Amino acid sequence: PYTVYYPEEKVKDLDLMISGKYAGVGALIRYNFLLKNTVIDEPYENMPAAEVGLKKGDVILAIGDSSMVGKDVAYVSNHLRGDAGTTFILTIQRPSVNKKMKFKITRRSIQLPAVPYYGVQDGGVGYLNLNSFTTGCAKDVRRAFLDMKKQGMTSVTNTHLRAHEPPEHLVCWLLPA
Repeated sequence: PYTVYYPEEKVKDLDLMISGKYAGVGALIRYNFLLKNTVIDEPYENMPAAEVGLKKGDVILAIGDSSMVGKDVAYVSNHLRGDAGTTFILTIQRPSVNKKMKFKITRRSIQLPAVPYYGVQDGGVGYLNLNSFTTGCAKDVRRAFLDMKKQGMTSVTNTHLRAHEPPEHLVCWLLPA
């Protein structure tokens, strides 16, 4: 048996990793070493971040009254998350217009898709991006795989798999019957 101890302050991170669910703004953030600040990397479609108008490259300056200048991704992420339905003011610097802007954002429950995109390329080659290995991700892989077969997929490539879920639940969809 293999056991890992998670201190109480890390349990929420573990839950997010396993479930893919959290309450927040729905954006991928990253630390920009040139700017020495955390920036919006990808506001997810139909999520609060995108709905209020945040854009890739927006520099996060403050969340509410708390300065985020120079803070790392984990620190900023913890401040962006919170209870669904709570509202805060996000202050950003938009480099493309060199302007400081404020956005009122309401956190909501976010479910990250295990398979954010898939498709069939020329020649019937299917591509599936498995983004996370959360509970139930095998169902998303199955749904995408069956849809690609309906679209004429005859082979599959670049399918990213790891063994966080029993491998037979994922791999069986990639093997001939």
